[in-house]
Amino acid sequence: LYNALGTIRGLCRKNPEQAWEAIGDFSKYLRGNMSSLTNKDKIYFSTELNHIEAYLRLEKVRIGDRLNILYDIQERDFLIPPLTIQPLVENAIKHGLFDKPEGGTLILHTRREDDKIIITVKDDGLGFDESAPFSKDEHHAHIGLANVRTRLKKMMNGQLVVESTPGEGTTATVILSADQTEQGVGS
Repeated sequence: LYNALGTIRGLCRKNPEQAWEAIGDFSKYLRGNMSSLTNKDKIYFSTELNHIEAYLRLEKVRIGDRLNILYDIQERDFLIPPLTIQPLVENAIKHGLFDKPEGGTLILHTRREDDKIIITVKDDGLGFDESAPFSKDEHHAHIGLANVRTRLKKMMNGQLVVESTPGEGTTATVILSADQTEQGVGS
C-alpha cells in the first residue's frame, strides 16, 4: 500500500494523467482486498483476475520496464477462493523479480487438464533454495503461501505446489478439481 501511494504521489507532479489511472487501479486493488476480508465464499476467477491486473498495473508503474507481464489465460470460467492467486503474483514480484537488477518476467497461465483446473504463476526471478531455512524477510511470503494452501484445501480440496531454483525463478501451481470449481458461488 505504501509503495503504491508513494508511486502515485510521485506521478502527481510528473505525469498527472498516469497518476489519475494509477489512483483508479489503486482503488480497484483496495476494493478487492477489502471485499475479500469479509467474503467467505468462492469467487469467479475473472474477479480475481481483475484484482491481479489492477495490482500489476500499479507494480508496472513502480518498477517500469524491468517488469514484463505475460498472460496465457486459456481457462477463465471457474470459481476459486478469494485472494488465492493475487498473493502468489505479489510474492513473485516482491521476492523474485523486484531485487533482480535487470528485472524479469511474470507469467500467469490457466488451463484445463482432464478433470483439473491448473493455474500457474511463474517468474524468472531470483528463486530460492527450498531446503534452506527462510530469513526474517521471507517469513511473510511463507505465511502468505500457508494461507493460500489452507484456503485451497478447506474451500476446494485443492493444492498449491511451489518449485524454485536459485538464480532461475519460481513456479507456483494451483491445482483444483474441475467439479469443485463449477459449484455455485456460496456453496
